[in-house]
Amino acid sequence: HIVKALLEKNYKVVGTVSSEAKGQHLMGLYHNPNFSYEIVPDFIAPNAFSAAFQNNPSTVDVFHTASPASLASTNFEE
Repeated sequence: HIVKALLEKNYKVVGTVSSEAKGQHLMGLYHNPNFSYEIVPDFIAPNAFSAAFQNNPSTVDVFHTASPASLASTNFEE
């Protein structure tokens, strides 16, 4: 897992999650002072990550590994 590997190398990692509950879940998994998170409820919204970057101005690199998915589709060939 990317986050675990970065934390093991003593990097500071700021994750983005869609809710406080998901952020707290990750905090429980990592138990590492170098891990924190920002809540981004809708990551496909315009400027969705603006606050995360403003709150973490020392950000150097970004690993975006999420992808929008819709499970509401009825035509899976399109």
